[in-house]
Amino acid sequence: MASEGDLAIARYDKLTADEITDKLTELSQLDLAKIDSYERKNQNRTTVLGRITSLRGDEPWTGYDELTAAEVQA
Repeated sequence: MASEGDLAIARYDKLTADEITDKLTELSQLDLAKIDSYERKNQNRTTVLGRITSLRGDEPWTGYDELTAAEVQA
């Protein structure tokens, strides 16, 4: 399980649901998965979880989300 320090959003536990949802579009699928897991085990806010669900999708191939634009083009 991820801890707050493992999350891609700094000071996560101090932010409101609206502040968190505003930042979610900038995150990778891996980061969204970590936040989803953390949120479900902690505050379990439907606003945050719903937004994560709408943003999550399958990667075209394993590791895609960690590649740079040049690596994807290659």
